Amino acid sequence: MNKHTPGPWNATTQNGVHWVDDPKGNPVVHWAGFDSSFSREQNEANARLIASAPDLLAALESLVSRCYHFGGSKGGKMDISQARAAIKKATGA
Repeated sequence: MNKHTPGPWNATTQNGVHWVDDPKGNPVVHWAGFDSSFSREQNEANARLIASAPDLLAALESLVSRCYHFGGSKGGKMDISQARAAIKKATGA
């Protein structure tokens, strides 16, 4: 069971502040770009990447499940170790 805030998340930028909100509009994370060493473009890209995290995790979990089902584990043709490592990093499991 994932303990993160359910997605989908939405990224917005307004007046130099970058927000990632949950479906109800509650902030998941926010930061002020003017306090950062990153450019405006980097901050906006980071916000989009953070906002995509729940979708990326769900897609990766589905992919790993399908690969396992079709022989992707233990000597199968598909190496899914990186995908599993990314899921572990995201879920803390």
